[in-house]
Amino acid sequence: MDLDKALETVGKIHSGFRGRITAGNLAKLFGIEPRGGGFASKVDDLEAYGLVEGKGEYKLTPLAIKIIQNPSDPQHKAEAFLKVDLFKTIHNEFGGRLPEDNEILVMNLVTLLKEPEESISNRVSRIRNHYNAALKYLMPETFAGDFGTIMVPPEAPTFMAPVSGSGVTQSSDLLTVPPDFKKLVMPETFIVATKNDLESVNLLEDQFRTWIKHLRAKLTAKDQ
Repeated sequence: MDLDKALETVGKIHSGFRGRITAGNLAKLFGIEPRGGGFASKVDDLEAYGLVEGKGEYKLTPLAIKIIQNPSDPQHKAEAFLKVDLFKTIHNEFGGRLPEDNEILVMNLVTLLKEPEESISNRVSRIRNHYNAALKYLMPETFAGDFGTIMVPPEAPTFMAPVSGSGVTQSSDLLTVPPDFKKLVMPETFIVATKNDLESVNLLEDQFRTWIKHLRAKLTAKDQ
């Protein structure tokens, strides 16, 4: 379970069950049976992030409450993510820039984690996805609040509006692209924007290549 999904579950426990939930109700939130291995795995994920505690009945931890009380603060979310030793080790080693090629990433992780190659190969894509999804909390100055890297899905082709008299680019409710950012606009296809500095451009290149590679593989498999 990635951190965002875990936080979504925490939000439901807080709003719907006042911060405390039985195993049966938690299983219903997951859409699975409470006696199955899948339930234990998901509870383990929540516990690994430091978000719930207990057995049979689960309650939100102080960290989970801090996250709920400060939804726009990435610090506590980053703390939860780094409670998982795997992700803490990876972040300390790569600092937000994973190798683009999965095979190379596997070789790095085998050396770093001292685990069998087969074990890592079986979950390397999931590890990458979970880590990349958490970068907005781990490195918010690059991946979140200041729009260091912005990708808009093609479902929003009318996203860019004319520049206003104040010189600020207008937007829909999704986000705003600051006027000093470099932008690539393909009408009715996509919009990409990045801060105009070398570090941001390099980060954009890393993330964009990985995203395209996975999307292409998914669409190719769908067409076959």
